[in-house]
Amino acid sequence: MNFISRCSAVALALAFSLTSHATIVEVETSRGDFKINLYDDETPLTVQNFLSYVESGAYDGSVFHRLVHGFVLQGGGFTYEGQDSVGRQVFPSIEVSDPVSNEPVFSNVKATVAMAKIGGDPDSATSGWFINLADNSSNLDRQNGGFTAFGEVVEGDYEVVEALAQTPVTSNALPLADMEPGTSVNDYDESNLLVIERITIIDSATNTAASLSPVPNTLIHDLDDDGVLNDDDSCANTNADEVVDENGCALYQVDTDDDGVNDALDQCPDTVTGTRVGIDGCESTGSDGGGSGSLWLFALLGLGLLVRKQR
Repeated sequence: MNFISRCSAVALALAFSLTSHATIVEVETSRGDFKINLYDDETPLTVQNFLSYVESGAYDGSVFHRLVHGFVLQGGGFTYEGQDSVGRQVFPSIEVSDPVSNEPVFSNVKATVAMAKIGGDPDSATSGWFINLADNSSNLDRQNGGFTAFGEVVEGDYEVVEALAQTPVTSNALPLADMEPGTSVNDYDESNLLVIERITIIDSATNTAASLSPVPNTLIHDLDDDGVLNDDDSCANTNADEVVDENGCALYQVDTDDDGVNDALDQCPDTVTGTRVGIDGCESTGSDGGGSGSLWLFALLGLGLLVRKQR
């Protein structure tokens, strides 16, 4: 992003923070109500996006369509229309607006509310959102550019969420309550679903989040978790648990003598540039393409295979 683009993005964020209010919304469900305090000042674009769906009534009559016990409870994507003429359950998608830019400022700890999005696209969030049922920071704070936590369930209301999170689920993670034993998994109606009856703004004071202490997302600044911050990391996709240098690079990502053999395999790390080398990084002297260190390399590889088989 160039300087002008960055300035435009900052200006847009400031505009939203000046015109929007810190907000508490109440989520009324078919099985209990709870409130969410939104982080308007810190995630203004995401909150503005969420409130646009609230104010349009898009969430009214929608359902929690995905529950992964001990992980997330997700809604904001579908309504329910019952069964069609051939007995198929119908879940129309909520009509969505343009995606919102990602704002991974805060950590996805338990009881925070975050935006769902498409895999591989950090800036794809529209209407879908979820509640973190556990501390999911080690996963969601980095994954897909980090998931934007834009609010938290108000203290004292989380017991309602916990009750919802105990609902049994189908094989595709749809929560269904009060299903009679022996009933077909497809034989349900609205009374069995976790319905979001409506979401309303109940407090739009100047800053209802002032007393909150959301946990910052620090993991987003070191995406490959190698101890080197993204801005200083020359090798941004280092494998987990690798030892890295000050540039964030592991031996398998470095070729110090520029001979085409990475340092992890190079038996002759000081080869003069332009020298023909074998697979061990040593000067090639025979037709087999191996250099003076080839026997050592093959011996090491053979030892590794032997140890692996013995395991």
